[in-house]
Amino acid sequence: MVSRRPKENIKGEVMLRVGYRLKNGSSVKASVGKLTINMYTREDGAWLRDADDDAKLVKAMRGGKEITLKGTSLRGNQTSYRFSLNGISAGLDATAGACK
Repeated sequence: MVSRRPKENIKGEVMLRVGYRLKNGSSVKASVGKLTINMYTREDGAWLRDADDDAKLVKAMRGGKEITLKGTSLRGNQTSYRFSLNGISAGLDATAGACK
């Protein structure tokens, strides 16, 4: 998910929410094309550490075909998700226009 919260001055915050707890202190690797960035985890979510990494990943997502996210569940299971990025630029542009 890429959030935009103008009242909080948040534009393009990337996060992942899964339906189970992630391993404490672990990271999730987000990969688009040649770019791989580690996301920190808390409970059932993962976020990037700063707005610069958010901007890098969003730029890669706009130009990429898919994003892969790999992490570890609280039970120690390796998990992997792959999502198509088809239409993400149009969706982000529409959100930017609607959320001012």
